[in-house]
Amino acid sequence: MLLHTVFKVDKACPPSVVLIGHCERTFRKRIPKTDKTDPKRFKKMLPKIFKGIKPEDRVMIIGTSTRPFDADVKGLCVMYQRIIMIPRFDYASRQWKSLILKHGGHVTDGFDMSSLAKVSDGYTPGHMITAITQLRKHPLTTAEFIPFLIRFIEKKRKHTKLGLKMNTPLGKKKAKAIKEAM
Repeated sequence: MLLHTVFKVDKACPPSVVLIGHCERTFRKRIPKTDKTDPKRFKKMLPKIFKGIKPEDRVMIIGTSTRPFDADVKGLCVMYQRIIMIPRFDYASRQWKSLILKHGGHVTDGFDMSSLAKVSDGYTPGHMITAITQLRKHPLTTAEFIPFLIRFIEKKRKHTKLGLKMNTPLGKKKAKAIKEAM
């Protein structure tokens, strides 16, 4: 009922944006027993609501997901018209020195910036800033960052994200184009 009301208000007050966080929960392959929210109840209701929205209603629906590989990719692709994968940050994008200086840290000549950039492969700037702010009261060494960085990301995510990317319509088109080029 609440979802119906949200979309009714959006149509009445254009332009509007509806943000659906953790949209993968609706299409999860297996729901954990600890999850009491029953996210699958939206699986039948959302497509009906989405089909009722016309371009002249000026409503944009954005679904975000931190774990898209937990969901049924086919269901996500049917529900959302476009899927945008935001890639991991590369070596050059991890500007540790500027972040450390910006958040009140001090970098000495003995600070091994290269090793820190290699260890932090796959981390977001948010994770890096969190590590810096937690260590800002002490002189920094590279070894101090490692315990904070280990908390944030699992190594197996790298492989599951690649599999998800290849199952999306854009990934299939790219694979087909590469195959035809050979």
